[in-house]
Amino acid sequence: MSDLLHIVKGLSVQPKCVLLLGARTEAMLNWLFSLTASKVVLVEPEPTMFEKAKAMHSAKGKPENVTVTHGVPVFESEQKTVSYFASNVPGFSSVLPPNVIKSIRPALEFTEQEVPVIEIKPLLQQFDISEGHTCLLVMQLNGGEQQCLNNQILSAFTHVVIQSSLKPIFGDSKPVEKVKTRLTECGRDYLELAESMPPFSNFV
Repeated sequence: MSDLLHIVKGLSVQPKCVLLLGARTEAMLNWLFSLTASKVVLVEPEPTMFEKAKAMHSAKGKPENVTVTHGVPVFESEQKTVSYFASNVPGFSSVLPPNVIKSIRPALEFTEQEVPVIEIKPLLQQFDISEGHTCLLVMQLNGGEQQCLNNQILSAFTHVVIQSSLKPIFGDSKPVEKVKTRLTECGRDYLELAESMPPFSNFV
C-alpha cells in the first residue's frame, strides 16, 4: 500500500465527497469503492486504470455514489483532447513527456495518445463541492497537477492530498515547487511527507 493511501485512509472524518484525479493503483480503486457513504468522483486519465475502474464499477453493480470518467483533468480548458504519454505499467503515465522517470524505471515504455480533457471547474458545482462540506481532493497525476491547481480548487476542499515529485520525472520543471507556491498563495498550511519510493512526496 502506498504512503498516500495510508494518509487518505487515516483521515479522522468521512468526507461527503471525494474527487480523485488519477488512481494509479488497484488498491486505491478498492478504497474508493469502499466509501459507500460518500459521493465519489474519479477522473482517470490513464486508459488502463480507467478500464480497471470501469470493470470494478460494473462488477459492484454500478453503485450510484461512484462516478468514473476517462480524461485528463484540467481546471478549465477550451481544448477537447490533449496528448498523453501512456505507460506500459499502470501508474506511470503523464500528460507531460517522460524525463527522469526513465532513469528510475528504465523498463518503462510510453505511447503517445490523444485523451479527452475533463474540466474540473464544472464538477465543483455538479457535485456540490465547497468548503461548507467535508470534501477530499486526492491528486496523483505525475506532474499533471500543475494544470489543475489554483486558489479556487484548493479553497473548495476541506482536505487536500497531492502527490508530487522532487525531480522533474515528467516534463522539465520541478512540480513540488509549484505545489508549495500554490498552497502558500492559497493560505493553506500543509505537511510534506516523503513517499517510500523517491522522488515522490505527498502534501497534506
